[in-house]
Amino acid sequence: MLRIAPPLILLTVLIGFDATANTSASSTRSDGRSQAEDTEIDVGKILWQPRSNEVKYLGKVLKVLPPRVPGEGWEYQYARGNGTVGTKKQTLLLPYKYKEKPRGWQEALRKVGLPASVQPLDFDTSLLWPASGNTQQPISFQGKVLNRVTLAKDFSEITIDGHEPGTY
Repeated sequence: MLRIAPPLILLTVLIGFDATANTSASSTRSDGRSQAEDTEIDVGKILWQPRSNEVKYLGKVLKVLPPRVPGEGWEYQYARGNGTVGTKKQTLLLPYKYKEKPRGWQEALRKVGLPASVQPLDFDTSLLWPASGNTQQPISFQGKVLNRVTLAKDFSEITIDGHEPGTY
């Protein structure tokens, strides 16, 4: 009997394969695995990209909600349980729930394709990398400064805010 893997497993394999295929010299961790093997989703393929990229990586659009307040972004909800916020053309805010909980904030950033070089601000329920009010450098990604990156303290989810700093 031929058995086909569930779509979520196939997506994980495809994203993991794609992340490692584009890495020329990935560094190796102490357990022998490369950092690229830890990537669950590459935010660079979703953030600031056309909406068509979201469907490739997050599944079919289930619901589109208009802005609740003028100036807010449109909210898109996807079949694989994640949602995004942004304009009708591109994603500006990406909340993401991890499939496998990271062991620390560096791994949490790596799992979504972000550099893990800047110490976060530590709050009661979250770790925060803001673009303003931060005594250290904010997280830069693809030549842009991220407005804010918020990681739940239990490492279950992360929100990457790609709005222009100070505009949202």
